[in-house]
Amino acid sequence: MSLDQTTANPVGLLPQWSLDAPVVLRDGVEIITGAGGRTMLVTPGGKFLSISAAGAALAHRLTGAALSGRDLLVQLHGNRPADDDRAARTLSAFLTDLRQAGALTIDPEPRTAKDKFNRLGKLDPVKRFPLVHDPARITAPLAGLLRRVPRAILAVIAAAVPVAALPLVWVALTAHRPTQAPVPAQLGAVCLLLLVQIAVHEAWHAIAMDVLDIRPRDAGVGLLFYAIPMAYVDRTDAYRFHGRAGRAFVSLAGPISDTFWMGVVALVVIRSSGSTQALWYSFLALQSLALVANLNPLFPTDGYHAVESALGSINMRSRALTFVLHKLSRTPLPAYLARVPRRAKFGYAGYAVISSAYLGVVLWVLLANVLHLLGRL
Repeated sequence: MSLDQTTANPVGLLPQWSLDAPVVLRDGVEIITGAGGRTMLVTPGGKFLSISAAGAALAHRLTGAALSGRDLLVQLHGNRPADDDRAARTLSAFLTDLRQAGALTIDPEPRTAKDKFNRLGKLDPVKRFPLVHDPARITAPLAGLLRRVPRAILAVIAAAVPVAALPLVWVALTAHRPTQAPVPAQLGAVCLLLLVQIAVHEAWHAIAMDVLDIRPRDAGVGLLFYAIPMAYVDRTDAYRFHGRAGRAFVSLAGPISDTFWMGVVALVVIRSSGSTQALWYSFLALQSLALVANLNPLFPTDGYHAVESALGSINMRSRALTFVLHKLSRTPLPAYLARVPRRAKFGYAGYAVISSAYLGVVLWVLLANVLHLLGRL
């Protein structure tokens, strides 16, 4: 009996576009073993898609002979008629996800208004403008020296920096408030100092990647929500590194650099007075706000990537926000989310609530400090 003659007609469950047309992976798509030993597809655009072992076996079929969805279902069918519907539904969801991710030669389908709403969690909120291609060429000398240091010693140093610096920062901010406000010229100097620190911060991300033999793709400036300027180093290929600690190290290298310089500035604040103290206190306050904002897990910040790495998760933010948005729009979950355990779904919802609350607190503190500073000028 052919598949088309079964009572359930499983072929009818496949996407219409896949029935007779060849379903082939786009040129440049890689099948790799990446973070945590997971099998992943890497699209030409640099998107990483975690897939199951069965999905990997199926993806390998899409790199060879030009098979249609009908052909693939015949190959998967075997001698198990009772599993026809389940196999067809699984294959349909897998092929649809690959197409919409841009991994197939068939272009993604146009999206409805609900689809666009549900995809907000997957969108990158940063518009990037690359300025340096292959930053490892610049950071190679320092990275080469650090490779000679045992990684256990590097880990101890990395942990010791915030432990030593953050108490100094707290003392400086709470017990050594300046008696006068900074003058406008000093505020300009503060902004310039902050730009230098941002450049150093991003350089350390590139150095950490180079130490682990992961090459950053590029570095440059970006616009968060097309409005807020920022710097970046493209760390996407860190997903190729298997170990959790290494990926967390890449994410935290910049913040650790920040806390080191914050500790230095805190010492200057503690030991100075007058206009000098006002200058460095203002800089320390801005450094602190930038650090707290950079740990917000709602956006693809260093804090988010560090948490994701420590948990051994992949695309945690995208999965959580996509789950919540589908629930809000009352649309069926995509296949990769519908199959996750209930505790994971509760975790996604909790992540969205906690990270949103964190953002609200950061914005409130930022607004309060800006108003306080304007009131003193």
